[in-house]
Parts: sequence; structure tokens; C-alpha cells
Amino acid sequence: MYEEEEKDEENGKKASKNEAEEEEEEEEEEEESGGEAGESFYFPFWFAGFPPFLVPTKLDTEKFYTEVQEIILARYNKTFDWSLKAKMMGKKAIEAARVFVEETGISDSLTAEDFLVEREEMLQKMFPTSDLMPGASRLIHHLHENGIPICVAMGTHTRHFDLKTQRHSKLFSLMHHIVRGDDPEVKQGKPSPDIFLAAANRFEGGPVDPQMILVFEDAPSGVLAAKNAGMSVVMVPDARLDSSYYQVADQVLNSLLDFSPDDWGLPPLENASTNSFSLV
Repeated sequence: MYEEEEKDEENGKKASKNEAEEEEEEEEEEEESGGEAGESFYFPFWFAGFPPFLVPTKLDTEKFYTEVQEIILARYNKTFDWSLKAKMMGKKAIEAARVFVEETGISDSLTAEDFLVEREEMLQKMFPTSDLMPGASRLIHHLHENGIPICVAMGTHTRHFDLKTQRHSKLFSLMHHIVRGDDPEVKQGKPSPDIFLAAANRFEGGPVDPQMILVFEDAPSGVLAAKNAGMSVVMVPDARLDSSYYQVADQVLNSLLDFSPDDWGLPPLENASTNSFSLV
């Protein structure tokens, strides 16, 4: 009997260890998302009939990543700035973590793996309070009400997605489909086009021509991923991001509140502003 109990205890420890290892592997594979990579809502667009739209969905999670990373660096009397953040955005989590510890010179004191574990503990508490970016709800409802199918592409894995979106389930139910970073078709993170191409393939009636898709992004790597997929991109960057990253986007806006659908042949949005940096 005692031998059986010891075996059960040993098996339980092995199972717990395996679960922990699986979670660590998932964390390493996940894109530096949310605020770091930027969740995307996007919609395919036709200038007549308005079929599906591929759009990046804007959750304001960037502040959480920044806050946590500032807390960690403060222990080493160092600061977190946007030049470093730009290098981390859109990368797989483990790659971004390596950039973080190496660029800040703390790699001898904190490994990339330990950084991810510590950061994860804090983010788990913050994600459920995630807010939408200004203008996201208005734009999504406008597209939905005009019969324009929308989907979401998020580099984040399902476990983080559920935490980030639990306050916004009704809005996300308007999406035709959602593609996450742990989707089997997403082999590589941004700037690879994998996640955008996977999303384009899942609208009714088969794959949508990438040239007929408009993507909203905030991260430089996300903009490159969309362009690599052959899509048009509206960039809505954080004001602190260096303007040199704007060049690849087709249009750059201060906010989703500034998006004017009729610029892209879509039904006009009432009271929409057209305050943009550039439109090419």
C-alpha cells in the first residue's frame, strides 16, 4: 500500500513537472504580444459589395508589458525605454526576452527564461483588466452593422487571449473568426506573414486575395508581416515610437478614432476624423 502511495506521489510530481515544462515551452513560443506585438483586427475589403475585412483588434495591453518590465529593471537601477521596446515588439517571447536581458546588461543576473517566469506572474493579474483602444469598439460595430465580416489575428496564445478578452466577449463575438499565436498554421512569428495568411484563408467562400485585405497594426513587425502577406496596412502606433518605423505602412493614424472608412471605399463613419500622418 505504501509503495502504491509513493508511486502515486511520484507520478503526481512528474505530471506537475511536465505541465510546468509545457507552460514554459508555450511561453517561449508565444509572440511578444498584446502591447508588445499588438493584437490585430483586420478585414478584407472590396470597393463594391464590401465582402470580408481583416482587421487587428486593439486591446490596450501595452501598458502592462511596459509596467512589468520597468519594475524588473528598477531592481538593477536601469530604465526601460522605447528604443528597446521597438526591438522586442512582435518577436517570439523567448527571443524578446533575450533582447531584454542582453540589451539592458542584466543577463548575468537574470536569464531570459527567469525573466519570462517573473513577468508572467505579474501579467496574469493585469490582463483581466485590459481595455480596448479608443475607437476600436466604434469601428468594429460600424463594420459589423454594414455587413463587413471581420476577423482577429493575435500573436498571443489562447490562455492569454482568454484573460485579455474576458471583459469584451460580446465585441469579440462579432468576429467571423479569431486566429491566435498557438494556431497550428502559425509556424513563425511576425514579420513572417503566417498569422495573416492563416486568417485570410478562413472566411466563407475560401481564401481572400491578400491584395483585398486591410490590416490595422501598431507594431513595426506586424506592419512588415502584413506587407509580406501582400496586404494593405493602416498603422496606429504609440506616439512614443520613433517615426522611422512608419515608412512601410500605407496610412498612419494617431488613433482608430481618426480612421475614415471612405478613404478605403467603405461606408462612411459618422463624425469620423481624418487626422492622419500620411496616406499613400
